Amino acid sequence: MRSLPKFLLLLITAVFISAPLRAGELKFAHDTLDQLHLSASQSDGATYFDLFTDDAVFLGTDASERWSIAEFIAFASPYFEAGKGWTYVKLERNINVSADGQHASFDELLENKSYGLCRGTGVLRFVEGKWKEEKYHLTIPAPKMRLLAMSRSKSGDSRPRATTPSTQGDFTDIPSDGAE
Repeated sequence: MRSLPKFLLLLITAVFISAPLRAGELKFAHDTLDQLHLSASQSDGATYFDLFTDDAVFLGTDASERWSIAEFIAFASPYFEAGKGWTYVKLERNINVSADGQHASFDELLENKSYGLCRGTGVLRFVEGKWKEEKYHLTIPAPKMRLLAMSRSKSGDSRPRATTPSTQGDFTDIPSDGAE
């Protein structure tokens, strides 16, 4: 019975000590992503690419754009060398650090002059005391109705669609024959 109070004291101490560590981990993860966007906008390829792990993957907005870090460097370096980096301004960001503190997943909404609203998602890995980008995926969110119209025009599908308003979300755009 005497070990229970010691255990509780140890547990409470661990919780209060880990909270500041978690806040620090989050700050450094945010700093890494901020530096990623800043170095891209400044066409600073050396800093930008140093923020990725050696085995990183970059997924672009096009379905064909899945690059290893070496492939991405080969693709993007000429843009940076010509002073034509890209600027994405962070609007909001969410980061979740793993329990072991070695990985962090994130999602962020970004604004870009050409593309408008974008979303970046990915995974950071803690490597030698620094957060590095292990995977980054850039997407362009679009309203469902616009996606459905685009999908239909690409496929030539002109079947009527159910469009009855729903009180449980907007999942009513199912082909009228029930096909998915």
